[in-house]
Amino acid sequence: MTNKQRILQMVERWPEDVSYDQAVYHMWVLKKIDAGLKSLETGPSIDHDELFDELERLCDEEESQAKVVAAGQRRSKTPAKLDHGGRRPKNGQIVRKSVKKTRGTAS
Repeated sequence: MTNKQRILQMVERWPEDVSYDQAVYHMWVLKKIDAGLKSLETGPSIDHDELFDELERLCDEEESQAKVVAAGQRRSKTPAKLDHGGRRPKNGQIVRKSVKKTRGTAS
């Protein structure tokens, strides 16, 4: 089947109100598929099992690196207390001013 025939066959399947963006995207995908099939025929390829073994090895490496990073970032379980410059010292206790006592006049 020629490229023109493949393109025409694909275009015939599109809905009548297809947008230009969708059409260009489908053409791009068809081009990438054709390029992948050509490279598969001419170039080296990797076996399905080899690919998944490599992916598993990469995932294991990422998990071990994530554990190292997590161990280095020890965070407290309680959220950090914010000091807004108010009347709270760093230990979190509220400081109150003493109330001035005024004597009432006897009438």
